[in-house]
Amino acid sequence: MEELHALIHSLSRQQIKVLKKYLVSFSTRNESESRTWDLAQLLLKSEKNIPTLNECSIKIYNHVKDSRIEKLKSRLHNKVFDSLMIDINVERKGTFDELDQVIIKVLRKSALYQTLRLSAKSRATANEILDEIISVTKKYEMYGVLADHLKHKKWGKGWRQGFIPFNKINEEISFYEYCSLAVGKATDYYYKMLMHLNFEGNQDKKKYQEFLREAVADMTKDFEYTKSAVVGHYLKLLEMAYAQSLGDYSLAKRVGEQMLELLINNLFLSRKSRIGSCYDNIAECDIYLGNYESALQHVANAQRYFAVRSPDYYVSKEQEFFALFYMNGTEKAKETCQVLLSSSPANLGDFRFAKYTFYNACVLFKQGLFRECSHVLRMKFELTKDRLGWEIAIRVLRIMAQIELEKHDEVQLMIHSLQKHIERNVRRGDTAHERDRMILKVFQLLEKEGFRKGSGFTQARKLLAQLAEKGKPYSWIPLSPELIPVHEWVIKKFGLEKEEKPVARGKAVTAG
Repeated sequence: MEELHALIHSLSRQQIKVLKKYLVSFSTRNESESRTWDLAQLLLKSEKNIPTLNECSIKIYNHVKDSRIEKLKSRLHNKVFDSLMIDINVERKGTFDELDQVIIKVLRKSALYQTLRLSAKSRATANEILDEIISVTKKYEMYGVLADHLKHKKWGKGWRQGFIPFNKINEEISFYEYCSLAVGKATDYYYKMLMHLNFEGNQDKKKYQEFLREAVADMTKDFEYTKSAVVGHYLKLLEMAYAQSLGDYSLAKRVGEQMLELLINNLFLSRKSRIGSCYDNIAECDIYLGNYESALQHVANAQRYFAVRSPDYYVSKEQEFFALFYMNGTEKAKETCQVLLSSSPANLGDFRFAKYTFYNACVLFKQGLFRECSHVLRMKFELTKDRLGWEIAIRVLRIMAQIELEKHDEVQLMIHSLQKHIERNVRRGDTAHERDRMILKVFQLLEKEGFRKGSGFTQARKLLAQLAEKGKPYSWIPLSPELIPVHEWVIKKFGLEKEEKPVARGKAVTAG
C-alpha cells in the first residue's frame, strides 16, 4: 500500500476534488467506483500510519483480505492516473508550463490517432489529427515525436502518390532525426557538466575545460545546422560554464543574460524551471564576482519560478546560502541551511544532502560553536567518496575546530592522518590539489611551533601570502569545498596579519 498511499498524498487539493468527481459520477451504476473512493478516503485520512491491505479490507468489506481488495487497490491506482489526464487537471492554470501542456496533449492526440488510423471510416479524421500533430511538434521542437508521425505521413503519401512525396518526406525525417539526436546530445553534455560540478570537489581543471571546449565546439556545429532553440539554450549553458572555468565571470554573466533573453523570446522554451535556473546561473556568476547582494536578488527571482521543496528550489536555496555565508550573514545563512536540511535525501541524493550537513558544520564554526561543529564532522559522510576533494575539506575543518578547542594532541594525529591520506591517494594515481598540499604544510609548521600565537612563522607567512593570492592554481575559489578560506582563518587566529611578500612564482612551498 506504500506506493498507492504515496501517490494519493502527492495529489493537490484540486486534483483530489477531480478524482472524487471522477469516481463518484459512476457510483450510481457501479458500486465498485463508490468503494474505490472509500479506499481513497481511507488512505487520505491516514497521513502518517499507512493502513495494511488487510485493515482496508476489513473497513470496506467487513472481511479479511481477499481478491476483492487487491482488485480495488489496482482499480484506484489506475483511476488516479486516468483522472490526472482529464483536461481540467492538465489545463489548470499554474499546474503545468505551456510546453508541458502541449506535450501531454500531443501524446494524447497520438494515442487517438493510433486508435482511428486502423478504421477505414475514420481515416480522414485520423489524417487531420496526424497533420495537427506534425504542425505542433515542429513548432515546439518535439523532434522524436515529429519524426515518428512523419513516417506515417510518408507511408500514406507513398501508397497513394508514389516515390516523389515518399522521398521528400524521408529527407524531412532524416533532418528531424538529426535534430532529435542533437537535442539529446546537448542535454547529455549539460548533465555531464553537472556531474563534473556536483561529484568532483577536486576536479581536474584542465580535463573539465577540455570537456567544455569540445562540447561547445560540437554543439555550435549542431546549432548552426539545426537552428534548434533547444540546442541553442544548452549551448549557452555550456558557454557560460566554459567562461566560468576560465575565470571570466563577467563574460559568463553576459552569456547568462543572453540566455535569459533567449528563453523569454521563445515561449516554447520558457519552462518556469529553465527561467529560474537561468537566474540561478547568473547569481552564481555574481557570487564569483563578490556581488553578493546582486546574487541574492537573482536568487529571489529564481525561486519565484520553482515549486517550494522541489529539487530546483533546493538548488536555488544552496546558492542563497553561499551568498549569505560569504557576506557574513551567518544567522540568515543558518536559516537557509536549515531549509536545506529539511529536504529529503531520497529526492536529492545522499551525496548532495551530505553537502548540506557539511555546510551546517561550517556555519557552526563561524558562530564559534566549535564543539558542536566537531560533533557534526564526526558523522559518516557520503562526501568522503570524493577522497581528494570533499574529504580533504572535512578533514581540514576538523583540524581547525580542534585547534580552536586547543586539543593539540588530537590535532597532531589529525595532521599526520591528513598527510598519509593525501600520500595514499596520490600513490593510487589521484591528483592532490596544490592548495591542499600547501594548507597541510601550514598546519605542519603551526604544529612545529606548538600552535603559539604571534611566533615567527617565517615559512608559514610565505605560504599564507601565496594562498591569499588570486588567479593562481593554488588560490582560494568560491563555491569550492573549502567554504572558509583557511589562510584567512590562520592569519586571524595566530596573529599573522603582517605577511611577507609572496615567494617568487614557481617556488611555492609544498608538502613532500
